[in-house]
This record gives sequence, C-alpha cells and structure tokens, in this order.
Amino acid sequence: MAEQFTTLASLTVYGKGSYGIGASAVPFSKDLYTYLRITDIKDDGTLNLQDLKSVDDEKASQYLLKPNDIVFARTGASTGRNYFYDETDGEFVYAGFLIKFSIDEKKVNPKYIKYFCQSKQYKDWINSFNTGSTRGNINAQTLGKMPIPLIERKIQDTLVSVLSSIDEKIKQNNEINNNLASLYSVEFKVTYCAITRKHRRCFRVYKRLKGRFRKQRVHRTLILAKECLLVQQASRFQSSYLQWTSNSHEPNLHTHS
Repeated sequence: MAEQFTTLASLTVYGKGSYGIGASAVPFSKDLYTYLRITDIKDDGTLNLQDLKSVDDEKASQYLLKPNDIVFARTGASTGRNYFYDETDGEFVYAGFLIKFSIDEKKVNPKYIKYFCQSKQYKDWINSFNTGSTRGNINAQTLGKMPIPLIERKIQDTLVSVLSSIDEKIKQNNEINNNLASLYSVEFKVTYCAITRKHRRCFRVYKRLKGRFRKQRVHRTLILAKECLLVQQASRFQSSYLQWTSNSHEPNLHTHS
C-alpha cells in the first residue's frame, strides 16, 4: 500500500500559518510576557533559557502560544528551526521572525508533527531551499505546503508515546547533569586547596572525565552512568525513525514561493 502524503497546512486548525508580533525585545521581567525569539530555539527543538527577554506591547497577548502550536524560524541561518510548545516551559509570545501553525488534534497526533519536524526528511526539505552556502528564507505559504507522510493514527500514537518517554528521560538526565556540574564546580572550588599532593593526580583524572558521562563511569556520585543507556536508546530509536522517514517518496508538493 502506497504511503499517503498531506501538507502541514491541511493538518492545522486555521489552514495556514501566522507571523509573530513585530515588537522589540526588552530586558526580562516577571511582570511581562516572555518573548520567544529564533535565538531561544535550539536545533533539537528545545529551548535555550539562559538569556530570555520580555516583550512590552499592548497586543502581546494576541500572540501567546497555546497547546499544539509549533513555530518555525523563517529567515537566516536558523531557517527551519522549530519549537513545539510545551506548557511546562512557561508562557511565550512568539516574535515576528517565527511562523506559527496550530495543529488540529482531530486530524493528526500533534506531537507526530513535532517529531517529523526533527527528522532527516524534514531537514532535507528545508535544505533544498538553500542557494549555495546561503540558507534560503521560507514564508508561511511555503511552510504550509510542506509534504508530510500521513501514517495510521495508531502508529502515530505509538511513535509519539515512545519518543515522548525518551525525551522526558533525556530532559531528566540533562537536569541531573546540570545539577552535578554545579555541585562539582562548587565542591572542588572549595576543597581544592585542601587536597593533598597525594590526591591531586586523582583530581586531575576526575576533572578530565568531566563531560564524558556518556562514555565512562566516573565517581559513584555521578549516577548518570546508569542513565546513559537510555540516552543511547533514544539515539538508536530516533535513527531508525529518521531512516523510516527518509525512505519515503516525496510527492510533488515542493514549490519555492
């Protein structure tokens, strides 16, 4: 049975994408909405929360992200980078260089779109708009024509269930990793001067191992050694998923507009 394709726009609530607010960023304030910009989105679809800004505009509330919304960067070297809104990340007003599509959960599992937009097939489609070394801009109309393989809903749900559980575990691992790194830094800054010459060699070895949690067992307090297997499983599963998507035949929906 031939694989069926549809377009991104046909899977949305409004049948099209919408551009973000054209407002300037201001210093972060808890009294204002947090401003989601291209630079806040990582290549893997997660957020960089280290340098958040706010937006001070009377129309800001009209651009708040809602559940099942996904935004895409439309210009520059980050074109195609995307973020599927997660309520646990907080409230966000999306900026003008982002394009939002509201996925209709009656038509597709919204998170299936999230994972498709991290696949090799998606990235190849985005890269096809490049001209030489220049990353091509993509507007809302073109994004809406993005070809998407529409597999059975049960298979969508299964993929989403497995990938979501892996993502959650990776998120937990990253939090543990960050906490351990902080503890490591504080602990050794305080105790370094008290370490005897006899133990300094161990300290140097320990320091070299910092950041290699995925490859080696370090100190027993670095419990990430047990969690690394899950990260590796995530990589293997996602590789299989991307291979599955890359083997499909892309329909004639590719237009530069």
